[in-house]
Amino acid sequence: MEGRKWEELNMDILVNVFGRVGMESLLLDVPFVCKSWYKASREPQCWEHLIFPEYIKSDDIWEEDSPDRGFAERLVTTYQENLSVTAFMKFIVNRSGGCATIIKLPKDCTEEALEYIANECPRLKALDVVFNNFSMEDIIPKLSKWKSLELMRLGKFHVGLFHMKSVLPQIGLHCNNFIWLPAPHASIEKDEASAIVASLPRLKYLDLHYSFFEKEALVMILQGCKKLVHLDVRKCFGFCDDDAEILELASHIPVFMCEGSGIIPEIGTSYLRDRRLDHELYCDQINHDDCVYDLFDYDDLFDVLPTAFVASVSHHLQIMAVTGVAVNCYWNGRVKKESNDVVYEGAKVNVMPIKVFHGTTYAGLLDKIYATTAIARQNFELNIICRYPISSQEYKPIPIKNDEGGNFCWKCPADLECTV
Repeated sequence: MEGRKWEELNMDILVNVFGRVGMESLLLDVPFVCKSWYKASREPQCWEHLIFPEYIKSDDIWEEDSPDRGFAERLVTTYQENLSVTAFMKFIVNRSGGCATIIKLPKDCTEEALEYIANECPRLKALDVVFNNFSMEDIIPKLSKWKSLELMRLGKFHVGLFHMKSVLPQIGLHCNNFIWLPAPHASIEKDEASAIVASLPRLKYLDLHYSFFEKEALVMILQGCKKLVHLDVRKCFGFCDDDAEILELASHIPVFMCEGSGIIPEIGTSYLRDRRLDHELYCDQINHDDCVYDLFDYDDLFDVLPTAFVASVSHHLQIMAVTGVAVNCYWNGRVKKESNDVVYEGAKVNVMPIKVFHGTTYAGLLDKIYATTAIARQNFELNIICRYPISSQEYKPIPIKNDEGGNFCWKCPADLECTV
């Protein structure tokens, strides 16, 4: 007996299926199979979940094996080489017809596109901004338009640059259904804990893994968030995963995860406060349009010795200040393992301001950093991330939108100066 043909399926069934296949297939595959599939793919119900790729334009993808590269290249091939991120996002949002309930923003999302989403997606329930570099000042005004918001996933960029006590009251004021806050890599002190408890009384799911804690702050959350059913505080700093008091207070939470958390004596709460204030002060000085701020990648540092950890933070900020350009950058160096290995005494580096103008190449930036910091090329591998990996043969201009460049000099606080 011959089975039914897919193109003859009921429209409601097709819409149900196509709403699950993902943006790439729904945009570039499904519509070209047959007329019934094309018609079904235009239904707003297929576009309720708008999971944008991390990058929309392939030129912005520097990882060769990025899962988004194929999608981005197909977009350019199908549409046009100078594809506008804003226009593309508006096009996708229009497909949803106001029905979008889940949106994951791309890293290259524009402020205009974000404003459009706020106005055209009133039914939004979940917003993922983990890859995006908007400040909370950009996002907070939109919250009043998302009355149904239940979840907002934040990235390291956001929790490192804003106080939860500023944004969470706005969520609590406008989003009465909010129950889920994923905000890993945060710094949670008493003020942040108080904001969580007071502003989000319906909170059920809280993800703060890889965060810095004051133990008292975690106690406040455990005592104050009465409706929690899921709390993830794995691999955090500030409390031990076998702390009897913490385990007792968390015993009522069905899913409580704290494995790998511990205390590093060299890094106390005063350091956490100083680190955040220094970072905020530094970021206030940067006026470039293409800003990408990121202190460091916590994920890569949990297996490193405390002294190396502190040094990594210190010199990451030094390199950013030295370049005077709004890029996300860090350096990696070898730690001494054998007698013939070279140990770099980072605290003695001579930090000098460098002006980087419009037209400066990646290779030129790399040369200036080596020259200014006196880091020997043969002893250390220096990585500067500017949307692309940099090599000495990279002569593509850095995308600086103003012609003035920057001129900043940041000195490492005394308590951060140490030798790897």
